[in-house]
Formats: sequence, C-alpha cells, structure tokens
Amino acid sequence: MKALKISILIIFLHIITGLTAMTDLENRCFELITRDQADSAYVLLTQNLINNESHALYVFKGVCEYGLKQYSLSIESMIKADNYTIDIANEENRLNQALNVVFRGLSYKEIGNRDSSIVYLKKALDLDHDKYDWLIELVVRALIEQGDENGLIQQKRLDKIGEKVSEFKLPDLYGRLHSSQELQKTDYILHFGTTWCGSCQSDAKDFNAFVQAYKDRKLSFADIFIGESPNTVLDFQKHYRANTMALLDFSGIVAQQYHINNFTATHLISKEGFRLFNKHDVFYDKEDKYSLINEIDKLSLSKKDKQSLVCDSNFCYVPQTVKDYELYELSPKAVADKKGNVWVVFYSNRTGNNDIYLRCYKKEKITNEIRITKELSDDYSPDIFIDHNQKLWLCWVSNINGKYDIYACTYKNDKLSEPTQITFSKDDAFHPALACNSKNDIFITYYKWDFLGHLSRDRDVFMRKYQKNKWSTEIRISPSKPDFDDATDPVIICSGKDSVYVAYSYDYHPGCYLQEEQAYGPTIFMQNVSKDFDENNQTLIGTKETTLKYVADISPALCNDKKDNIWVCWDAHFDNYRSIFVKKSNQISETLLTDRTKVCINSFINVDHNDNPFIVWAQQEPTGWVIAGSECKNSYWSESKVLTKTGIQASEPVWVLSGKEKYLIYTNFTEDSASLEFKKIKNRIN
Repeated sequence: MKALKISILIIFLHIITGLTAMTDLENRCFELITRDQADSAYVLLTQNLINNESHALYVFKGVCEYGLKQYSLSIESMIKADNYTIDIANEENRLNQALNVVFRGLSYKEIGNRDSSIVYLKKALDLDHDKYDWLIELVVRALIEQGDENGLIQQKRLDKIGEKVSEFKLPDLYGRLHSSQELQKTDYILHFGTTWCGSCQSDAKDFNAFVQAYKDRKLSFADIFIGESPNTVLDFQKHYRANTMALLDFSGIVAQQYHINNFTATHLISKEGFRLFNKHDVFYDKEDKYSLINEIDKLSLSKKDKQSLVCDSNFCYVPQTVKDYELYELSPKAVADKKGNVWVVFYSNRTGNNDIYLRCYKKEKITNEIRITKELSDDYSPDIFIDHNQKLWLCWVSNINGKYDIYACTYKNDKLSEPTQITFSKDDAFHPALACNSKNDIFITYYKWDFLGHLSRDRDVFMRKYQKNKWSTEIRISPSKPDFDDATDPVIICSGKDSVYVAYSYDYHPGCYLQEEQAYGPTIFMQNVSKDFDENNQTLIGTKETTLKYVADISPALCNDKKDNIWVCWDAHFDNYRSIFVKKSNQISETLLTDRTKVCINSFINVDHNDNPFIVWAQQEPTGWVIAGSECKNSYWSESKVLTKTGIQASEPVWVLSGKEKYLIYTNFTEDSASLEFKKIKNRIN
C-alpha cells in the first residue's frame, strides 16, 4: 500500500473521531502522516521514542513502517505498543488499538505469514463497522486476496449488497428535478463524486467511455455531485465532454443516505431499487471494473427505447431528457449606468443552443435586448462590468474554436465590438470575471485546466489586463507549487488604491506550501495581484470554523467599500448542510449568516449607497427555494430575511445599486421554464 493511501485513511479517521487528547509529539507525528510524509514522521519517531515511549507513538511508527514497506519492523513496533496499558474508554486509544490490529494483520500478509495475518484480520472484523469502515475495507480486501471466505461474506455486508436504497429527488444543472423513481424505469448506475477530488477527475474520461459503451441498452446513468454549485459542475461536465446527466446533492444528504465516504463511488441499482454493486474508484481498479461489468451482464439488458436518462449531449449544454425546458435564462450578472439603466447579461437556449444576451431594464421594465453571440457554439458563464466612460465590457465562455475559451467584447451607444479571444488554452478555460481600476484599466480573471502527466486534472487561475488599447500577456495568479492542486471560480475587484484582488476556491493539501495553514480540502484564498506579487504567497480567508474541519469552501464573492475594506463571502459545505460565511479580509474570524439547519448557496455581495455591505443568497425552505439577504451596519450583520421566492429550484441571485434603489435579479424556476426576474428590493433588512 502506498503512503498516500494511508494518508487518506488517517485523515478520514481524524475527521470522524475528533482527536483532541494527543501529546505535542503525537500530534506532530500524526500531522506528518496525514500529509503523506511517512518518512519524516518515521525520522521524528525514531529520534524521540527513546524518551517518549507510548502506545500511540509505537502504533504511529508501525503505520509509517508499513507505508515505507518495512513490514517486519512494522510488526515489531505494533508488538512493542502492546506493552503499554491503555484506557479503552478513550477514543484516541480505541483508534490506535484498531490501527495496531489492522496494520499488524496487513504486515503479516506482506511477509507471507498467512496464518498470523488471518488471525489479526479476522480480529479486526469485530471493530465498529460504521466508525472504522475504511479500516474494515482494507481488512476485507486483504482477506479476499488470501482466499479467506470471511472476506467475501464481509464484503457483501460492507457494500450493503441487496439493500433497498433510499429514494431521492435532486435537481440537474438546469434546475429540473429528477427522482430515483424516474431512474427506476431501468436498472441504473449512480456515480458519486466532486469536481475537485483527484480520482473524480482522473476517472471522468473512463467513466464517460463506459457510459458510451452502454448507450444502446436499457441502463441509465447519473453523476451525483456532492456539495457543489451548478456552474462549477457545468464547467466540469463540459470540460470532460460528459455524456451523463449531472445531479446536484447540495447538502450531501443523499450521499449520506447511500453511505458515501469516499470519492468516487459507483452503485449499480436494479429497477426494483436494490443495490447490486458498490465500490469506490472503480475505474482505477480493473478488477472492480470487470466485477461491475459482470453484474451488468447478469441483467441481460434489452435494447433501449427513445426515453433515456443518458444525456445525448452536444457539447453537453442541454441533456435531452423528457423534462427539457422550453426556455431557460441563467447566470445573470448586472451593472447600472449613470442614466438609471440596469444592464443584465445572461445565457439562454432560445435559439436551440446556448447564447449570450444583454438586456436593459429601466425601473423594472425591459427597454432593450441584444443577442451578443450568434454562432452555432456553446456560449455561457457571462460577466459584465461598466468602466468610467460608461462603456460596457462583456465576457463569456465559448467553444467556437473547439476548446472552451474566454471571449470578450464591448458595447456603447448601440455599437457592439467584435469579440476578442482572451485565452488560447491547450485544454479548456472557464469562469471569467471582470473589474476596472481608477485609471480605467480593465482586468479579466479565469481559470484554465492543464495536463498533469497524461491526465487533464490540474486547474489554475490567471489574469490579463487591458491597458492603452492592448491586452497584456497572461499572468498566473494561483500557486505554482504544488502542481497538482485545483484553483477555481475566481472573482476580482479593484480597490480605491488601485490594488487588484482575486479570490478563488483552492483544493488545499497541507504540507505542500511555503506558508502552512490547517486546512483539508477546498478553501477560499485571496491574492493582491498588483505588481511584484508572489503567486505562492496567498492570504487564507477561511479561518477556524471552516479550515480546521472537513469542509468544502467554494464560490467566493468579493466587494470593497469606500474605506477600502475588502469583503469576501462564500458557501461552506459541511456534512449535510450548506452555510454562507462572510469576512472582512483584515479580520481574524468569519461570520456565519445562515441557519445551520438550512441549505444556502450562491452568495453575492455588494455595497449600498450608505456604503454598507449587503449579501443575497439562495436558501432552501420546506415549501421551495427563496432568496434571502443580510446587511452589515456598524460592523454587525443583521439576521437574514427572505426577500422573494424563486420557485422549485435554487437561483443564482445578484443585486445592483441604481441611484439609491437596490434591484434583485435572479432566475425563477417553474415546472417547464426558467426565466429572469427583475425586482426592486422594497423591504429594508432590520
């Protein structure tokens, strides 16, 4: 087993047990192991064990030795650990005792002592399966590899084969609800994951090829993305040219019901609703992939009729299912000019493919609308900004030249400029955002995919500057070290001092950075990208609440006030809920704005005419989705208040200040359409 596998295991156990009572030395060794630095932990343990012997330290030493393939030494360390009496009522001690038994059995297996290995591995089967399921999984696989029948028996128990699965309803990327009952028209496969996990990215193409192999059979597929936002998943699906329907498990509650604790996870379910197959990283492991194929072959699938839940995607912009909208208008962004006009950019499928549109409102009435893109291409993810000369700047993503790249144009006095291609990516570029400084220089940020070895799975944030009628060369914003992390969903603002700030969500791996912080998984970082900045020196925005726990911080939004304070808000995905946090960049702690029992996503922040920050977001209620908001006065955030209902699904709300009036723009979802709404925010939040 690689040290990396041990690292993932220990991190997971750390999360579920909440270790707190370790000594400083034990804690340091524990941290090194979780950072894939088993060799460094081993050196530290060797240096300190003479004067600091304990059950925990010998167990940690044994785990390190196993990861370094020193199996005989690992067994010796575990035996030495037995010399210390421990209080098994202590959670940390129970964990260490479990590690002792499991890794002793695994080490005996590696040196060829089958009898001793079976003894310890069978003893490990008495562990709490729910608490130590990762350990049990290692034990079961080792037993199967050694031909012990207990392994096969426990594998079915572990995989919950034959269990009736939970029913669910989840939205797709366009707001349409799909149910498990709808899927059960055929046998079906659920593929659970995220956009940021390495295995989810690495097996995406293989999974797509697997789906394609069954396109003419009655077998349905759905990708379920856990704790993600629609636009990020849309980028992911487009990048991998995915041919499956993507469903959004905003809170992770469905993943919890399906016992998902590792990504990716693949479930084969019969049309009667019983689980037939359950493995993670199936497309990493040829043996597991063949096992899945064998289970599918047992179903004797007939040929498929026209009603299929497999997406016949054309650049993957509209899954062709029975619930297609006649029309959708999505992802609005807005600015106001000095004449009281509010300009809204969005994308819509009204011509049969995705195009960018610019719409003008005057006091809640539409006065003009322009179609910006007119090619047979997939155009989406727009942004808009108005410069000091009242010229509108527009940007978006398009695959007009085969790859997804960023394009931009301007609009003033009814004149639309020709689009300029901003990126020329070797892979794909997504999620553009615009800003302008006091000198009327225009900045655009975005992220690009890049190849990492033979895999397309590394994402980084970049920026270009438009000055004196010329675009600058591309500037890298996100860290260059290490080269395997993901930086996504950038947002950008210019401060009154002409500093430029870019914030983004970053898949963070402790132990790999110049400046250490305690964070596991995606977290919000910010960079001041004015001249002479260092891309490897980030500012951590997420603090104790989000980074010291297993939380995914995503979808940042930025604004600044007249005092040059920088405000950041974002979504945070916990075990089975989503929350909105906000923080002034020079503060230590963030503020929780939402009820922990609710699912809240897609936050947006701006300042009003009194220079008070004001945030809106989508919030799930028992009767449907609403838009809620909160404002900051005298450094205190108000209790959140519902502003309006948005229909059956979550919107991406934004608001804009025109004069002293606040206008809210969002998508209203009905059963068969999704159209923009433009409303004045009438009630003040107290």
